[in-house]
Amino acid sequence: GCGPGAGSRHPIDRHQCRLCLTVSISRFLRDRRVWETIQSRVLEQFAASGQPAVRIWSAGCARGEEAYSMRMVWEKAKHDGLTLPDLEILATDINPSYLEAAQAGRYGSTSVKELNTADKIRFFDISRGGKQFMIKPILRSGITLRRLDLCENLPDQQFDLILMRNNILTGNTGGGMTCVGDGMVTSCNDVWGNPDGDFLNMEPGAGDLSADPLFVDAEAGELLLRGPAVVA
Repeated sequence: GCGPGAGSRHPIDRHQCRLCLTVSISRFLRDRRVWETIQSRVLEQFAASGQPAVRIWSAGCARGEEAYSMRMVWEKAKHDGLTLPDLEILATDINPSYLEAAQAGRYGSTSVKELNTADKIRFFDISRGGKQFMIKPILRSGITLRRLDLCENLPDQQFDLILMRNNILTGNTGGGMTCVGDGMVTSCNDVWGNPDGDFLNMEPGAGDLSADPLFVDAEAGELLLRGPAVVA
């Protein structure tokens, strides 16, 4: 289990503890202010860039709502007349069960409650009396799902935009979160205790903070909390 010293004696148990820290709860177009900023500012820049393709990374994609929301916003902008390049999205998460759910593309009504009726009809096949929503092929286009642990490795490619929300980045060798350029959207991350600094070449996003996650003993694999969680 996750008792004292579990991580040092049983690395598999430590891995399972880390999976228990992941969050699967999300919604399409969650945090509307983020998506409004992307629509009003970021997409215009991509349209004017002249580049043949735009590469976006959804880091910690959970069950896929964020990546599919990005595709949805992109398609809506094109429908409204904006000339955009091709779009390639890499959606990664540490939890394989979340990636399986993202691949299935099947969601309940709470996941789409931020969407209007027209978007639900356009982008989903609706069944079970309006309680089940299956993404249509247009939302899958250009999206690659991959398992990736942010603490162990990073994608070997460059991105025009990185979406990083609801992650804990602590104890990394070097810095916590670094932005090269201006193509990074972050919110509600806890970046703390990284030797070279937590937020490098960037300002924290909405809800980002640097606070001890209050793990019992991270080095020994005790990833349970020893105190109340910090609310961003």
